[in-house]
Amino acid sequence: MLIRLLLLIFVTSVPTYGSSEQQPPPLELPEILQPDKSEKPVAPTPFVRTGPTIQVAILLDASGSMGGLIDQAREQIWSIINAIALANKHEQPVTLQVGLFEYGVEHQSKHDGYMRLLSPLTSDLDQFSEALFAIKIGGSKEYAPKAIKEAANRLQWSQHPDDLRLIIITGNEEFQQGDIPISHAVPLAVSKGIIINSLYCGNHAKGRDLQWATPALLGHGRYLNIDHKKHAPRIEPPYDDDIILLGQKLNDTYIGYGAKGSTKKQQQVAQDSNASSLSKSSSTERSIAKAGKQYKTQDWDLISLAEENLNQGIAQAKKDQLHFKGLNDEEISNKLKQKISQRQHIQKQITDLEKQRNSYIKQAKNNKTNKTDDLGNAIILTIQDQAKTKGFSFQ
Repeated sequence: MLIRLLLLIFVTSVPTYGSSEQQPPPLELPEILQPDKSEKPVAPTPFVRTGPTIQVAILLDASGSMGGLIDQAREQIWSIINAIALANKHEQPVTLQVGLFEYGVEHQSKHDGYMRLLSPLTSDLDQFSEALFAIKIGGSKEYAPKAIKEAANRLQWSQHPDDLRLIIITGNEEFQQGDIPISHAVPLAVSKGIIINSLYCGNHAKGRDLQWATPALLGHGRYLNIDHKKHAPRIEPPYDDDIILLGQKLNDTYIGYGAKGSTKKQQQVAQDSNASSLSKSSSTERSIAKAGKQYKTQDWDLISLAEENLNQGIAQAKKDQLHFKGLNDEEISNKLKQKISQRQHIQKQITDLEKQRNSYIKQAKNNKTNKTDDLGNAIILTIQDQAKTKGFSFQ
């Protein structure tokens, strides 16, 4: 009798909810089981082909021993971009897209393969730079084959036969780790027309012993090795200070528009700061990149939009009503043209100084510099050689 009474009290004390009544609060998991909401997922960028395209996905081992590699990548990324930006094909402008994965990182779960997509294939170079500086070093599980599989499946690759699609994967441990075999990951990428280049951070022969040559062989690419702890000798041309100053003046010609205009303008300045925090050469190379054709900002900068299509620039300026309020179409047009002219003048100054700078560097370099002895040289020479086989040229 007592047991029946207790059951009755329990049942009548449990609240019930009708369809129109207040619903029970959602179940809250303990903090340790809560999903990580601190990082926004990286949305893939649909690929829209506008002409000859070079796509490069860089897969960086960011485990605990790879700090030197990440430092090289951050310092040399703008010189890499500037070298690739020289590409042309059939006298058509070439589109460069770069993507970034980090793998071997402890802050990601085993389910994720201890890796993270930091940037989809994109022409937004500021976004890529921000992603590169977001790498978190630390970890010990380097599932390189899975990283290749993820890059092949998750990135938006061109399907045009004339385009160049590359994966460059770096690391310093046994290549075959995890449950995805090399013999599965690499052929998957190759089936999509992607060339696999493997870059071992250490002794060339040891890298072969650790199977780093295998993915390059199966992926129709190149096996390379570098000393990731080595600091390349720095050459400081007398033109760098002037180029950096012009790069800062170039920022004054950007006028953000739309929902992301203000954020992208701040991002531009932040990536200037990131580059300058590394070296004068890095800051100089970024200024050169901003003056080049691969630095595309039409989706947030009013002057770039107007330079591409003046009528669209005028319409957007009237829509925003922030910088040209109260002006008629002719007045807006004149002010946009003035900013375009100012930017083009600064860009030409940077380009002229760049030519003198390149000549100075070429004379200062010794014969060893042409070898693939650091990340920048290895990536530049590899991409240029493989691009030439697809009919691209560099001038």
